[in-house]
Amino acid sequence: MDATTRQLNQLVKIIHAAFLATVTAAAAHAQQPDQAALKAAEERGLQIYIHDHAASIVSDEVVPLMTSTVRQRVKGYITEAKGGVIVVTFYGRGEGDGLYAWYRAAVGPDGRLFGTVSQYEVPQALSEYEERAANARETGMNFEFQPCAQNYNSVVLPKPGGWQVYLLPGTTQDDVVPYGGTYRVDTDATGRIMTANRAFSKSCISFQTNADTKALTVSHLLDPQPTEAHVFWQLWSGHSIYLITTQNSLIWPIKEGRIKPAEKIDDKN
Repeated sequence: MDATTRQLNQLVKIIHAAFLATVTAAAAHAQQPDQAALKAAEERGLQIYIHDHAASIVSDEVVPLMTSTVRQRVKGYITEAKGGVIVVTFYGRGEGDGLYAWYRAAVGPDGRLFGTVSQYEVPQALSEYEERAANARETGMNFEFQPCAQNYNSVVLPKPGGWQVYLLPGTTQDDVVPYGGTYRVDTDATGRIMTANRAFSKSCISFQTNADTKALTVSHLLDPQPTEAHVFWQLWSGHSIYLITTQNSLIWPIKEGRIKPAEKIDDKN
């Protein structure tokens, strides 16, 4: 082997080693969790839970007040974080075009009704925020999705440049967690145009719980790490969730609205 050949072989080895180092580093980086996304999922999941809880509290007060005539006009509700409380507004059709407020009430930081329900004999005009949030809810609820429950609740939250509508399967059974069939619909700033949508599960899975239930275990196919929907359902259920992301064989404990560091499934054996 002459000197030129030896030099070429050495150069090939150097290039090959550099390539392997680059691939290994890229793979290691790809396996690292996105900490910013995990934090955002925790914060958004908590927001969904707080707003959904507020809507539930106010609904229990408002529904008995509705006459049959008003019930035909009311289309839904929206929520708004305002002055340290969550304001829940039931909106619907009025005498003119557009949407109007029929009932308003607030839920305080303690999760209880704050004050009393405002009931309008003449429906009130919505604020710009409320109008756009109501538009977004209408867009989300009219999205053609595969339902996993007869009734769906919704949470509309603002995002930069638009809105996000979370479609949450409902249940009347206290011992059922209707996890499957959760969706998110993104809209533009007006709330009238859908810009994106996604499902958070591939099936209508639900969980039966009882007094002995300590935690729920869920396999997740769609993301490499937990999302806001997983944080919401953990808070809603009151049980810890162990989420298995099948893309990377990791198991993520979610407890009290916090996503704990993941472990390799093989390491658990």
